[in-house]
Amino acid sequence: MAKNRNSKSKNHKNSKNKVEVEFVGHNAEGVTGSAILIKYNNAQLILDMGQEQGGDRFENFMANKNLYSGIKVGAIDLVIPLHLNIDHLSGTPLIVSKGYNKPMLLPKNSTSIARVLLTDSQYISEKDAKLFSKYKNKKYDPAYTKDDVEKTLSLMQEIEFKQTIRLSEYIPNLEGEITLEFIPAGHIPLSSQVILKFEDGANWKTLCYTSDIGNFNNNSKLIQSLEKIKHCDLLIGECTYSKKPEKIYNRDEDIQELIKTIKYTLENKGRVLIPAFSMSRAQEILSVLHTYYRECPYEIIMDSPMMLQMNNLYRTRLIKEGANEYMQKILKWDKVRQIRTSNASKMCIQDDSPKIIIASSGMITNYTRSAYHLASLIEDSRSTICFVGYCAPSTLGNDIQQKWGTDNSVVINEVGYKIKANVSVFHSFSSHMNYYNLLEYYSSINTPKICLVHSEMKSKKEFAKILQERCSEECKTTEIIAVNKGQKMIV
Repeated sequence: MAKNRNSKSKNHKNSKNKVEVEFVGHNAEGVTGSAILIKYNNAQLILDMGQEQGGDRFENFMANKNLYSGIKVGAIDLVIPLHLNIDHLSGTPLIVSKGYNKPMLLPKNSTSIARVLLTDSQYISEKDAKLFSKYKNKKYDPAYTKDDVEKTLSLMQEIEFKQTIRLSEYIPNLEGEITLEFIPAGHIPLSSQVILKFEDGANWKTLCYTSDIGNFNNNSKLIQSLEKIKHCDLLIGECTYSKKPEKIYNRDEDIQELIKTIKYTLENKGRVLIPAFSMSRAQEILSVLHTYYRECPYEIIMDSPMMLQMNNLYRTRLIKEGANEYMQKILKWDKVRQIRTSNASKMCIQDDSPKIIIASSGMITNYTRSAYHLASLIEDSRSTICFVGYCAPSTLGNDIQQKWGTDNSVVINEVGYKIKANVSVFHSFSSHMNYYNLLEYYSSINTPKICLVHSEMKSKKEFAKILQERCSEECKTTEIIAVNKGQKMIV
C-alpha cells in the first residue's frame, strides 16, 4: 500500500553507519525549492539547494530570503547540486552568506553556467529588494550579495560523469566511507542523477536521487540521454508529471503542430511568442525551428540577456557528442537575431510586424521580457502564444492557459488584459519525464523503497498509489512513499 508517513524503523536507532534522509526543501510538497539533507555517521550532505519559484513576487522574495533557516550551516560538510536550474542551485549562495565554506560538487562543465545563473538570481533579488523597499516603506535586503555569489563559485568542484569518487577526499575525518557517481539525467544539458554508496561494515547501502529527469528518448541534439538506475536501497524520485494526462503527448506530432501553428500565424501577419527558459528550452526550440522550418521568411528573435549568455556557453560547454558544433551552426542561421539591450527589446516590442519571439521566462513571470512581449500582443487576434513547457498552477502562464476562451482577464505587470490572441500548448517539449515513462522507469528499479518528490501533493499521492499497483503487478514489494516536508527516512 502506498504510504504517506514517517518510515523510521526502530531497528536502526542509534546504530552506527545509519543513513538518514530528511526532506528539507519545498520540493517535498511542490515543484521548486529542491533540497534533501543526508546524515551518515559524522557527516551531513545536501543534495540540491534551490529557491522557490512561481506565485506572488513578494511572497517568493521573502520565502527565498528565509529558506533553509532550520539547517545548521556549520554542520554541513558537502553540498551537491545535480543540475543547473534555479530551483536546484540558487540557494547555494544563501548558505554561503551564513558561513558555509566547504566544497560543492557539481557535474563536469557546470561552473561557468552556474556563474550566469547565480549572477542573474542575485541581480533579481537585489532589484526586488529595492522595489519592495520603495513601495512598502521598509528596508529590504537581497537574499545574498555579489560577494556571496563569488564565494559560492570558488567552492565549486567539477566531477566527471560516470566516475566514482570517494567523499573522504572532501570530508576530513569522515567516519566510514561514501562514494559518489553522477550519471546523465536527460533533463537539460549537464543534468545528472546521483548514486551514493555508504559503507556499512562489509556491505554498502545505496541511495539514488534522480533530481530532475527527462524522457527515455529525448531525441535532443544538445542533451545527454537518460541513463537508467537499476537497483538501490532507497530511490528518491521526481514526479513533476504525477497527474495522469488526458492523452499521450508525442514530440514528433507536437513539432509538426507547432510549425503549422507558426506558419498560420505568420501568414496572417501575427506575431508568435514562445515563452521559454533561457537555459536549454530556448536552445531546443531554436534547434526545432532550424530543423523543421529552415525556410522561415521572418526573423526569429531571442530576447533575454541570460539566454544569449547561455547561447554563447553552449558553443563550448556541452558534453553530448557533436552538440557544441551543432550549437555554433544554428546560431549562425541568418534568421536569428539576438537582442542584447533593453532598448532593443523595447523597439522589438513596439514593432508589430510578423516574427517569432523566443523570450524568457518560460512560465511568464511579470516584468520579464516574455511578460512585456505578452502585454503587447495578447489582445491581437492575429498573434499566438505557444507554451512549450510546464507552467506551475500559480504562474501567469498557467493563468493564461486556464482563462483562454473565456471572458476573464489576466493581469500582466499589474494591468488587466483580455486574451484575444490564440493560445497553443505543446506538452511534449517539457524537459521532465512524462507520466507513463515515470511509471515504467520507477517500477523497473529493484529497490525496497521509493520516495516521491517534486510534485503537487494531491497528484503525487495518487501517483504513489498507481505506482504501488504497478510494482505489485510486477511481483515487487517496493514501498512507495509520497513524502511531506520535514519527513525523515532511514536507508
